[in-house]
Amino acid sequence: MKVALLTARLQSPEVLALCKALGDSGLAVWEIVCARNPIDSPLRHWFANNVLIRRIISRSSRGSGLEPCERISGELKRRDIRYCFFTQTFNSPKVIGYLRRLQPDLLINFRGPVYRKAMIETARIGVINCHMAILPEFRGMNVAEWSVLHGYPTGNTIHFIDPGIDTGRILAFFDVPVADCHTVEAMREKLFGLHHEHVARAVKLLVDGEIRPIEQEPGAGKQYFRMHPTLKERVERLLAQGYEPAVDLSARPYVYEDSGRSADRI
Repeated sequence: MKVALLTARLQSPEVLALCKALGDSGLAVWEIVCARNPIDSPLRHWFANNVLIRRIISRSSRGSGLEPCERISGELKRRDIRYCFFTQTFNSPKVIGYLRRLQPDLLINFRGPVYRKAMIETARIGVINCHMAILPEFRGMNVAEWSVLHGYPTGNTIHFIDPGIDTGRILAFFDVPVADCHTVEAMREKLFGLHHEHVARAVKLLVDGEIRPIEQEPGAGKQYFRMHPTLKERVERLLAQGYEPAVDLSARPYVYEDSGRSADRI
């Protein structure tokens, strides 16, 4: 299976962690495609002429500091993972054209933008994303905080991306207790730190035929936006007391428990 990773943050250690987790599951990343996020600042300097870069698509624009650090680039070389940079955004015709020629079976999103339909359709199976809350209830922004405010379990949902906002088919939700996290920052760090493990686990289950994507019902859930500081303070107080969710999601077929190291079907 040809798996490619989409990211605007190639310098992040989490990219390497995701590649390693997928590799440990028997799903090697074939290529990393790095492009501009529309919210990024303008490109500021030329892309480095690194020997690991198999293709530099545009040499006429300036880079944005997306190059991986020496440790990450060395590990990518050791794992024989090639990567390329685009000075355009992910939804640009040049990036879409490149992915069509690449013909990936599966694309995995890591901190990318909202993708358009043409971009999503470049992958035979689809584009997978990790969302920091249960779907379909909590779509949008600050969803981990909104989950706590409404008494829901915390965790990560692995789902396919479609042109909507977190409305794609669901693969799995990994329930992660955060009673040991007494601040919003600690909770988010714990959930984000498990992204790579949860993506790898869900993709492995999908490839092995152990799970099937579940469609979200139209109109289910809500889209949330940035949480007001007053509400965030309330969430901080709930976490400081040792948060325990009031809502039980164990009856849902796509919910898995996660102790932080392993995940098992409830």
